[in-house]
Amino acid sequence: MHGRPPIYVIQFCWRQLKVQLDANFLVDEIDEHFDFILKRYTVFTWMLCKHGLRHCVLSNVLTAPVAVWDDIIESEPFSVTYQHSGDSRWGVLCYFFGDVYASTPSPPLDRNSTNDGYELEQPN
Repeated sequence: MHGRPPIYVIQFCWRQLKVQLDANFLVDEIDEHFDFILKRYTVFTWMLCKHGLRHCVLSNVLTAPVAVWDDIIESEPFSVTYQHSGDSRWGVLCYFFGDVYASTPSPPLDRNSTNDGYELEQPN
């Protein structure tokens, strides 16, 4: 399923939180958190399609050239929305990704990568 689940799914989750964890949430709060997670998933999925994004399988860290990060920050309306209302740690993410590589068409190798000996499959 993609997108927003039907209200009965949200209500089922609300009941399970109440029964299993004795946690009290308003259905609107669960709905709001779902929107937040969906927004993060959308941005992350879009980022994975960008040329130059790299993943270190041992440390589970994503890195990207500056040009990719600039594109994420500036050119996509949903990422700008996400920046302003989605994640309180957006500035930290920018800091982590912003200076990883030089801003060139052919960025240098990631000398901090721990991918030695791993063959990463490239998406088609």
